[in-house]
Amino acid sequence: MGCFTGSAEPADSGTDSGTDQPDAAKPKDSGVGADVTTVTSETWSDGKSIGSTVLIPSGVTVTIAPAATITVAASAKIIVQGTLVGTSTAAHATLTGSNWGGIQITSHGVMTLTGVDLTGASIAVDAQADVLSTYDQGTISGATNPFSIAAGSSISTTHATVTAPQGITLVSGSFTASYLDYDANDQGAVVTLSPTASVHIDDSTIHNSGPMGKSSAPDLLTANGGTMFHVAYTDMSGAHCGFHFEGIDSVEVDHVTVHDVTNGADVWKSTSKGTRTVTSSNFESLSENLDEQGTNGTYSVTGCYLTGTNKLKTSSSVTISSSVLQPILDAKPH
Repeated sequence: MGCFTGSAEPADSGTDSGTDQPDAAKPKDSGVGADVTTVTSETWSDGKSIGSTVLIPSGVTVTIAPAATITVAASAKIIVQGTLVGTSTAAHATLTGSNWGGIQITSHGVMTLTGVDLTGASIAVDAQADVLSTYDQGTISGATNPFSIAAGSSISTTHATVTAPQGITLVSGSFTASYLDYDANDQGAVVTLSPTASVHIDDSTIHNSGPMGKSSAPDLLTANGGTMFHVAYTDMSGAHCGFHFEGIDSVEVDHVTVHDVTNGADVWKSTSKGTRTVTSSNFESLSENLDEQGTNGTYSVTGCYLTGTNKLKTSSSVTISSSVLQPILDAKPH
C-alpha cells in the first residue's frame, strides 16, 4: 500500500505549512515587510554575505558572479520580483547557509540560473510568479523542499541534481525536468497537489538511498490531482512505489524502468478526463507491477516487461496487452 508522506506545501499555495510567506497585509509597494532590504541592479561577488531578506524589485537585475560563494543568514530569503540571473558552468557558484529561506519568485519575477548550487535552504526554489523560471546544471542539497511551484507558476530544470532533501518537491503549477538526478532520501521526490498541476520528466534518474528503502519509503512520483503526469526515458528505484496516481487526468509513462520497489504503480483514482498510457516500460525486481484501487478511467499498459503480479479489480480499468518477455533495453535515460 503506497501513500504520500512528504512535507506539506507552503501555505500560500493552498495547503498547510508553517513556512512564512509574503501576504496582503504587508506594504503595497513591494508586497514584503519593512525589514526587507531592497536592492538595485548589481552583481553579487564571491564572499558576499546576506544577513536578512532581500528584495529584487521589478525592473532590477541581480547577477550572481561565476564561481562566487554567497552566504545567506538563517531564515533570510531572496525575493525576486525583477530578475535574478547567474551562469557559472566551469566552477559552480553557491548560495549557502543554515536553514535560509531560499529563492522566492513572486509577481512577474524571473530566475534564470545555470551552474548555481543551493545548499541548506528551507524551500530552495519557491515559484509564485506567472513567468517561467529556469534552474539548470545546479545541485540542491539539504533543502526542506527542493522546489515548490504554486498554481500558475512554472519551473524548468535540466541537468540538475537533488541530494539529501528533508522533504518533497511540491507542484501545484508546472514542473518540467530533463536529465534530473534526484535522490529522495526517504522523502519521496515529486507530488502534485492541484487539479491544474502538470509534471513532465524526461531522461532522468529518480532514486532513493535512505535506509527505509523499498519496504516503507514514500512513493517517488505521486499525483494527487493534476492535468498531466508525463515521465519518459527515466530510471526509478528504491522506494515503496515508483508511481502513485490519484485524482489525475492524463498519464504518459513511456520507456521507463521501475525496479527495486514494492509496487511499480499504484492506480488508485483517476478522473474520466484525458488518457492514461504506460508503454514500452520495465517493471522488474518488485512484488506488484500494478495495484488498482478506487474508481479509475482507463489505463492502457502496452508492450511492457512485467515481472511482478498485478493486483487489479474484478472489473478492472487497466488493460494489459502485448507484454514482452525480455527487458526493454532503451527504457532508461538517453
